[in-house]
Amino acid sequence: MLNEIALLRLIHIVGGVIWVGGIVTMSFFVVPSMRQAGPAAAGPIMQGLVQRKFFVIMPVLGLVVMLVGIRMMQLVSGGFFTDYFWDSAGRWYAYTSVPVIIAFLIGVFVGRPAMLKAQALMSGPEREQKGPEIQALQAKSATALRASAWLLLLGAFGMAAARYL
Repeated sequence: MLNEIALLRLIHIVGGVIWVGGIVTMSFFVVPSMRQAGPAAAGPIMQGLVQRKFFVIMPVLGLVVMLVGIRMMQLVSGGFFTDYFWDSAGRWYAYTSVPVIIAFLIGVFVGRPAMLKAQALMSGPEREQKGPEIQALQAKSATALRASAWLLLLGAFGMAAARYL
């Protein structure tokens, strides 16, 4: 069991760093830079991210990180034994998993679909006529991304601090 916990912890921490770091970087640096650069620069950057499967890798990585976290919680709590969650650390791990799950759901069901639809419209023949719709979808995606980034940061902070509270 100790080896399993060590492996799970490694996957959870490294995967979480990549997931949270990727979403925060996109939200606070890449998207604002693309917006500032305009459509001529933003289009190729988005195409590059799509080609590199960023919008597939991030949700899959997030799902893996969450499932590994659930398995770790099951192991350390003795099968989700309720006494573990009355302890301060157990309670904090459980509480801070909530914003992470919400961030994942916002990203997968709001942000990603809006971004993919905007990308499809931008590469289509009616790009000029669909300008307002594309902008609305991009704004929706950016807002979802920003909300997800803040929620992931909240969850990461809580999990990093949980064992010391």
